[in-house]
Amino acid sequence: MFVITDEDGNYLNRLSFKQIDVKGNKCVYITYSGKLGTDFFGTKNNAEIILKQLQNTNKEIHAGKTLHITKVDVDDLDIGTKIITNIDLLNRVVGL
Repeated sequence: MFVITDEDGNYLNRLSFKQIDVKGNKCVYITYSGKLGTDFFGTKNNAEIILKQLQNTNKEIHAGKTLHITKVDVDDLDIGTKIITNIDLLNRVVGL
């Protein structure tokens, strides 16, 4: 199986970037340390579709995350936990 990971080795799903206020000034970045919440893909092609979407969002909000596809054996993963990081969009330089 394939998963999308970040530079810290945490796993993502297609909703890992979420806007949390009406004005669009705050966003959360949600990752996972195991099976819980992680999107698994049967083929690398399927993972690439979601990776492109996440990379576009990452770029748009200037989150600065490095995302890539990793092959994993699901049976080797723990249940894991959810990791939430706040991203304040007001403090980001936009347009560069």
